[in-house]
Amino acid sequence: MNKIKFLGFIAATVFAFASCDLVNDVKEAVDDIQNDQEAQYTESEDGLEITVSYKKSGIGIYHIAQFRVEGNDTICTSMITKTTYFSEAIAQEAYNQAIKDMDEKDKARISLQGKAITINHPESIGKKKALIRLGLMSAYQGYKKGGEFVSNIEFPSEGEGEGEGEGGSGQTGQTTLNKFNAQFDESDDGLTLTLAYWDHTQSIARVKVASFEANGSDTLCVNYAFSDTYMREEIAQYEFEQHYQNYDSEYRYTINGAIITHVDPDYIGAPKDGIKQQMLYDYNAMTQMDNM
Repeated sequence: MNKIKFLGFIAATVFAFASCDLVNDVKEAVDDIQNDQEAQYTESEDGLEITVSYKKSGIGIYHIAQFRVEGNDTICTSMITKTTYFSEAIAQEAYNQAIKDMDEKDKARISLQGKAITINHPESIGKKKALIRLGLMSAYQGYKKGGEFVSNIEFPSEGEGEGEGEGGSGQTGQTTLNKFNAQFDESDDGLTLTLAYWDHTQSIARVKVASFEANGSDTLCVNYAFSDTYMREEIAQYEFEQHYQNYDSEYRYTINGAIITHVDPDYIGAPKDGIKQQMLYDYNAMTQMDNM
């Protein structure tokens, strides 16, 4: 069992009994506590790093995932969660509390340097980027709403390994999420809308991205791209060959490993308000079903 606990909660608990002499520089600590930072989601230009950051009440959290292109896939090579505190003494105390009941294997995943505690997540290595992105976007949306910190992000299963027991061959050995976990995002400039969700009815991670340009008094769609990530490359290949490879060229269906993408020309020129309303309707519907 993973004994790595939620470090933000630990810090709050520690602060309840920490004496004043734990804080070496009071002014710096107070300034840090007052310097909240809104949640941010950033992806590098080459697409090989995603960072989600958030700071609240003197505690900052950073989820950083790195990737590499391997054949037709883009897979995760590193995933860390770094939590920063407003003093080294508080960080030290949080670290001591965190490792107190850990086994040696878990202790090796966590390190302390100054005011920062870093956790490595080797279980994320080898997962496809689309699934990592979905999990990170879920955390980002939670932080945007003022949610609490999470040190371990859940990702949809990629279906690695064969099923055992009565399930028969072809079933996965991991448990897939049974919720949509839908996430909606609008870029700061208002020119990109993203809807991402886990379609548990078909075990597909779906992402829809609509891009816009200002045109006089209107904001119109210039591209609407869909991306479906399947549990296995062979499933994606079968679906592509059976259903998508003969589509009209204007729909631009392509396959890259387990990911099938395409654009929908029917949305080009459509006003942003209509597309946003449709995305939000789908997002709200899936959220309501998850909460039932």
